[in-house]
Amino acid sequence: MNLLYMHLLKLLIMEKSRIDFELNPSLTFTLADHINFSIIRLENKIDVTNPLTNDIKYLYKTEMEIGYKGLEIIKNELGIDFPSCEASSIALHIKNAEGLENDMPNTIENEEFISEEMIDLLEKMTQEEWLRHKIRCIIIKQWKKPMTIYRNLMKLNKIFKCKFSNEDIFKCQTQG
Repeated sequence: MNLLYMHLLKLLIMEKSRIDFELNPSLTFTLADHINFSIIRLENKIDVTNPLTNDIKYLYKTEMEIGYKGLEIIKNELGIDFPSCEASSIALHIKNAEGLENDMPNTIENEEFISEEMIDLLEKMTQEEWLRHKIRCIIIKQWKKPMTIYRNLMKLNKIFKCKFSNEDIFKCQTQG
């Protein structure tokens, strides 16, 4: 852990000039703790991907570049080859250590933009019947267990007043 801490400190010192904000001094500890746990996950072959990686790349370019640089340092100095999505976790640690109160208006503006874009995209997508069917299939597959599928479909049936019978829902649950 000490060697890891030293390399992360080296990274942050090298890249500090690229960050416009004062970083929280505890960043090296929290980042070292995260990387240490990531090493344990990697050794145990536990694959954890960050579904927000593309969003983080778009919103926090500088922090992502620093994250990639961190992965490169860890690979060169410690011989540990993390998946590239681990850079997004490093980027989020850096972003969280920045004074968020200074960046909140920009963050809110970005979130509003992304929300509007997603709503427009979803409206366009749901006009296509095959796509709506595919989305429903994906959602049901995420529920995995037949009892979870049944329970969630029953809730949706009640909320949206669809008037499907228990038998119809049971058939769908067994086919999922």
